[in-house]
Amino acid sequence: MRLVTLTLFSAGFLALPSIHATPLEAQERYSCTADKLRSDNDIRLTHTGDHDDERIVETLLQRRGRCVHVALFGSVRLRDDLAGIAELPPGSRALFHEITPASDRRLEVERAGGALIHRFMIDGRDAPFDRDVERWYGALLLDLARRSGHGAEARVASLRARGGTDAVLREIGQLESDEARRHYYRALLRGSTTLSPRDVERVLTRALGDVQSNSTRRSLLVEAMQDGRQLSPAVLRHAMEAIRSDGDKTSVLVVAARLHLDGSNDATRRAFFEAARTIRSDGDMRRVLVTALRAAPDEAVAREVIASTAEIRSDGDKASVLLAVAGTGLLGRRNALRREYEAAAATIRSSGDRARVLRAVSP
Repeated sequence: MRLVTLTLFSAGFLALPSIHATPLEAQERYSCTADKLRSDNDIRLTHTGDHDDERIVETLLQRRGRCVHVALFGSVRLRDDLAGIAELPPGSRALFHEITPASDRRLEVERAGGALIHRFMIDGRDAPFDRDVERWYGALLLDLARRSGHGAEARVASLRARGGTDAVLREIGQLESDEARRHYYRALLRGSTTLSPRDVERVLTRALGDVQSNSTRRSLLVEAMQDGRQLSPAVLRHAMEAIRSDGDKTSVLVVAARLHLDGSNDATRRAFFEAARTIRSDGDMRRVLVTALRAAPDEAVAREVIASTAEIRSDGDKASVLLAVAGTGLLGRRNALRREYEAAAATIRSSGDRARVLRAVSP
């Protein structure tokens, strides 16, 4: 059996604009038919996006002998337990369809006259909407939410009220895509202003291990900092180990420098420059070091910046960083920092770049 897993996300989906018809493209791609029961492929599709300016969140699960299609059209709000629909504005609707060799079950949920209308069919015939059906479609909704992250904010708030941060982390452990995990971690960090610094560190460390995408790791860390969370030295070190992209590392460190770098905090400063020295790209390293210097132009930071230029191979980038140090006015005629600056300048191979750097501090 071959497993095929595909997750497509074209935009956020916690607020879905209402629609009036099922997008034809989505119907054609995501549907269950009897012939799919004979396929040996194990297929799991998750899709959130717009079709002709209309919004849809859906999943398709297909394996030999079973096909399940769930789709939410419009502003569908789930219950806190994710096992039912809490709100369905006019024009929005939900579809649940499962085919097995034994039966073909289909449920459509719409709003009419101010109430939710559930139309349930078995093998094409109308059938009662009872507790068994409610449990069936609740399980399908829960699966959709865990694949897409739909309803994350309400679910995280409910879980944390009942079982604290640990309850949310247990739920995240059952999610099946980076996108879903990102929505849950974002909701936990943004919606939990009472999280202690220790819990913030625990959540971010767990997130760095849970998600596989460098860009998702980067976005979680940047969003956390922009929301006022400071990355601890331990989280920063873990982030640099987990993130393999120089561009994503740079984005994290640029924000960390602008928001939290403080030359007087030895642990934070050391962790920051240890992280910076894991960047292999000379251009990205230059950007991080210059940003750090502008954010905290003091002697301790300048010393770390000068030392870090030893990792830069490009003469032009190294010269740019050292010129930024010269521009701080921290280099006296005979102080130790100036001697470190001149020693770094001596490692520049280009005579022109080296001369520029030395002229910048000449009387």
